[in-house]
Order: sequence, then C-alpha cells, then structure tokens
Amino acid sequence: MIKESLHGPSHHPLVSVIVPVFNTKQYLDRFLESLTIQTFDDWECILVDDGSTDGSCSICREYAVKDSRFKVIRKKNGGVGSARNKGMEIAKGDWIYFSDSDDELYSDTIETLISLTSDDISLVMAGYDDIDFNGAQRNMPIPFFIETLNKEEAIRRLFTPKYYGYEGYLWCKLFKKKAINQHNLTFREDIAYNEDCLFIMNYLLLSEKPIRFTSKSVYRYCFNTTGAIGSSKTKFNKKFVSDFDVFIEMLTILRNVNYPKDIINAVKNRAISSYLSIMDMMKKYKADDSNIKKHLKNSLKSNIGYWYFYKRRTMCFFCRIISEH
Repeated sequence: MIKESLHGPSHHPLVSVIVPVFNTKQYLDRFLESLTIQTFDDWECILVDDGSTDGSCSICREYAVKDSRFKVIRKKNGGVGSARNKGMEIAKGDWIYFSDSDDELYSDTIETLISLTSDDISLVMAGYDDIDFNGAQRNMPIPFFIETLNKEEAIRRLFTPKYYGYEGYLWCKLFKKKAINQHNLTFREDIAYNEDCLFIMNYLLLSEKPIRFTSKSVYRYCFNTTGAIGSSKTKFNKKFVSDFDVFIEMLTILRNVNYPKDIINAVKNRAISSYLSIMDMMKKYKADDSNIKKHLKNSLKSNIGYWYFYKRRTMCFFCRIISEH
C-alpha cells in the first residue's frame, strides 16, 4: 500500500529533506527507515541519485512507491554539491534539511529542529553523535540546553567549535528556504571537500536574524571507509586538496568583511591543519605530488605567511606529543 501524505499530493510540506545518494546501498535502508519513523511527518524527501552503480537507485524507488513523500531524481554523477543543488531546485518546503545517505536520524530529529524555528530565526543548529564501526558513540554526551546566537558567534563556532570537534556539518542544521532563494545560494560544484562549511558560512554571512542552537543530538554520524571522510583515511585523493583551498577562500571572504582577528586566526589554523593532513596523507600513501606541494606552499605563503605557519605547526607538534602520552 502506498503511504500518501496526509495533506494530499499538492501539499506544501514544512520541511524538505535533501539527500545525495551515491553507491551507499549497504547503508541506505538504515537511513531511509530512520526517516520513515519520524515523529514529525510533514516532510518530503528528495533522493538525488548521483549516478550510482550499486543498485542504490532501485532502493530509493522502492521507498518512493511505498511512501509518496519520497521523490527520486536520477542524474549523471557530478558530486554532492550538484546533487544538493538539484534537490533545492524542486524542494517545496519552507525549511531545508540536508542529510547523507549512509548515516542515521533519530526518530525525533525533524521534530526537534522544527520546534526551534520561528519567523525570527534564520538557522537552527543542533548536536550530533559520532558513531564508530562497531556502533559505539565516540563523543561525550553534552548536557541539554538551548541558546540563541548572533551570526558572528555562529561563524566563530564553525572554526572554533565549543561543544563538538567540528561544527561545519550540514546534517545537524535546518535552513530557511526563503533565505537560500533570496540570495541565490548554491553549493560549489567544482569542489569535493569542505563545500558544506563554505555554504554554511555564506548563508550565515547573509543572515539578518539570530541563530538557535540546541545541544540535543539529532544525527548519528556513522563512520565508514566509503564516505568522503572515511575514504581519506585509506588512500590519498587529489580532490582532498579542495579542503585546504576552501579554507583559504573562506579566509579571504572573512578578511574582506573585516571579521574579528580571533575568527581570522581560527580559519588560518584550520587551513594549516588541512595542509598538514594533506602532506601526511601523501607521505603515508606514497602519493608524493610536486605540483600539489608547490600549490599548497605558495598559497600558504601568500595567504597566511610562513611565520604564522611555523608558529602554528610547532604548537600542533607539541599537542600531538602531549596527546600520545
């Protein structure tokens, strides 16, 4: 039996869930089931199959047959940015939620996020749980609270996380579609890594209303070696250089709008960490590339400066020693 929306086929849902899908057959049922059991049901889910070759699209279509809230788009492979952009083109919801297809939602994820929205809020941010291979939670639980931030503080959190190791993920945030459309915001389709943080920062810079944050976890980030982050830990991919390039781009943007020095330095530190990670990966996987090294070093010199770099690298070195003992 097909599950129809309670409001009929022409209904304007409150939330559009946009999910890029690419060869995640192994995890897809787990994710889709977690969406079907949501306690809040006024949503649509746009599944954008980005040229999968493992049968993922067939699973998506099975769910669309059973539940009319699922819509399936199949396109030529172009990366997560192009998949999300395609989803945004047809999204009908007032609010946009982005998810990955190899992770898992809690049953009250959408309800938690939508309960914090209002006309006076531009973005909702929430917590998440970091799950390892064996299903164990790797992050420490955080006491429950809700707070309201201005956009400067929210941007500061992107680069100097207060409660989590990283807060630049899309899937623990709820975006206002009207704001996205008003400013013609899209994902960069020419970068493979860090496109999410760039989108969030640009969204925040254009926001005119406060941001609401809850420490409650709304997402289970399930580590696997086939995902974008997991694959970077098993081999070197030249596309990972875009992670560094995006930090440099964000640094330039924030300098141009005269953001505070502590935020500028935090972005510098993120760029340096990305640089060191790329260099370590090339060494570890015997993938030395003189052109990449030249590009990285020239960019460091012109955008950050060697003095700041060497000072920060020394601090990172001692932090590693301390963490190992």
